[in-house]
Amino acid sequence: MRSALRAVGLAALVAGCALAPPQLDLNGASATQLRQLPGIGQDDAERIVAGRPYASKDDLLRRHVVSPEQYHSVAGNLYVGPPGMPDYLRSVPPAAEGP
Repeated sequence: MRSALRAVGLAALVAGCALAPPQLDLNGASATQLRQLPGIGQDDAERIVAGRPYASKDDLLRRHVVSPEQYHSVAGNLYVGPPGMPDYLRSVPPAAEGP
């Protein structure tokens, strides 16, 4: 009986972990990844991406990027990494070094 209860508890724990939204970098996650968060739709995700870079998660509220309800449902799944390279610089080749 005890082993059956342990198995059920372990299965519930594993299932809960599998369904948890991912931890995402606010400055690096794609709109598709951001849409996986609860309460974030396509428009919200695109608005988040367009508002980069962020210095902290609270910037989402201060800049009115998401509603307070949305923020509270996703804040635990977000972290702020360093700002990425702007898209317009990705196509610029590095400067040649030396004479």
